[in-house]
Amino acid sequence: MRQEFKAHPLMILTIIKPFLVILIIPVLRGIIQYLQKGEVERILGVETLLFTFIILFGILRWRAFQLVLDKQIVTVRDGVFIARQAVIPISGLSSIQSEQSPLDYLFRTVTFRINTEAGSREKTDYSFKLSRKDAHTVSEMLYGVKSGEPIRFSPVKIAILSAATSSAFAGILLVVPVLNGAAKLAGMGVNEVLEQLNSVSQKFQTYFPPIVNTITIILLASFIASFIYSFFRYLKFRIFLNDSRIEVRSGLFVMLRTSFKKASVNNVKIEQTPLMLLLKRYAMKVNVGGYGEAKSESQVLVPCGRYKEIKEMFSDYFTFLKPSGTPLKSKVGAIHENRYLFWAELFATVLIAAAFYFGIVFEEFLMLVLFVTFVLGVVISYYSYLCHCEYKRCEVRFGNEVFARGKKGIRKCRFYCPKDKVGEIKLYRYPVDTIFKTCNVRIITRSETADNIVIRHLDFEDTKKEIFNCYGITE
Repeated sequence: MRQEFKAHPLMILTIIKPFLVILIIPVLRGIIQYLQKGEVERILGVETLLFTFIILFGILRWRAFQLVLDKQIVTVRDGVFIARQAVIPISGLSSIQSEQSPLDYLFRTVTFRINTEAGSREKTDYSFKLSRKDAHTVSEMLYGVKSGEPIRFSPVKIAILSAATSSAFAGILLVVPVLNGAAKLAGMGVNEVLEQLNSVSQKFQTYFPPIVNTITIILLASFIASFIYSFFRYLKFRIFLNDSRIEVRSGLFVMLRTSFKKASVNNVKIEQTPLMLLLKRYAMKVNVGGYGEAKSESQVLVPCGRYKEIKEMFSDYFTFLKPSGTPLKSKVGAIHENRYLFWAELFATVLIAAAFYFGIVFEEFLMLVLFVTFVLGVVISYYSYLCHCEYKRCEVRFGNEVFARGKKGIRKCRFYCPKDKVGEIKLYRYPVDTIFKTCNVRIITRSETADNIVIRHLDFEDTKKEIFNCYGITE
């Protein structure tokens, strides 16, 4: 059944939004000048004409947009001066997503996104405004009606995920623009804001200089801001599962609803962050080809849970969570263990040497040097622990499913992938690997997002043999 959908008029605001900040202030200034003096400067007149042109362009683009669904085909028409038409088989879609902000809620609209595994990796393939009713109809026509009761998670588990995925750096990216705007409104410069923070930090009586307290306050406040953002982003998290479709809903103020085909899942990761390590909990994510605005996101399916609970919940749904094949593990021995710990030991040696040097040369900053050394020492100790766990427990299997267990960055990771979703397996060897007859294995999924995991220091001949047997390769 053929059905046509037009974009909601609120799409005009979305189109012209990048130009509003640049042009609306001069235009408003020109209007005020005209009301006061009865004339407009030439430059302001040009800006007013340009602003009018941009609004007209937004209206024309909104009128030109059309979405057509016809049996197994999706057609997207757009363009003002150059008409564009994209014809996409529904089977070629990887995910659809609808986002509703507070403004969308007032106008009963959503931002609707359609993604494929083709297209640009930098942004979503097609993004437009639809009424909430039309978005619901389009979603059902593309992926069918959701079935079953939702799987829900408690606010405590959402809070654990939010704390585990938050960072001071992300908080700084969120807070700095807000603080900058607030400071400008208050007539304060950046230096005055820093002076205020420094005066607050001096009130804390510690063994460390005020600059350490200032940095601590900034990082702590940034982390809290990041945590609050993540918490409200994941709040009301729930998932719907059926035989061919997965739907994820989350968000309190900005409500996000994402649907993707089960067949579009490239791999599953069960990860453990440092905080989750303390709580003995894990999070489960799926990597979906052509998913998300940045095309490099992984969708969280389980925000927090015990490993056995996660496996019991999804082992029947994702059959590749039951890996087969012979486990390949690291060689045992003190020499091989030291190979895993080499970088951690090197970092620790450099840190101690640097601490002694700067402590002697800059004696007046001794407490600052001790503080930085302590923080970096904690990070290196945790990294050393991860490397030791990697030596003890790293593993890879090549069967009908590919399984790898190791670390990704600062996280423990179990990586599950169907054999036909693997895009590339790389075996690379450093000069020292030829001495110990070992290799490093990088498994890369067959997707534009190219999720991967590296397992180090495996026996070269055994690994090559298992890969050849798995894919029927003969030497």
